[in-house]
Amino acid sequence: MDNGLDSITESLPRHFSSSDFIKVVKDSFPEEYAAILRQADYRSLHSWIARWYLNKHFTQIGEEHLITIMGHKNLNKLWRK
Repeated sequence: MDNGLDSITESLPRHFSSSDFIKVVKDSFPEEYAAILRQADYRSLHSWIARWYLNKHFTQIGEEHLITIMGHKNLNKLWRK
């Protein structure tokens, strides 16, 4: 993700959810995303992105209840570029 972070960021609005970020990663880098899922389960990968990766690169501005990629209601962090 680090190598594609600029293009991922360009595809996101100024404020975005963890789920929005994951969708862009999945759509922008489908082969890499699939390769990671062969080594880690879906939930673990998305939790790592939401809890650790985004904290390293963006500023958290709040939380919001959203429907996850899998269709579940979940509390998502909101981020600012």
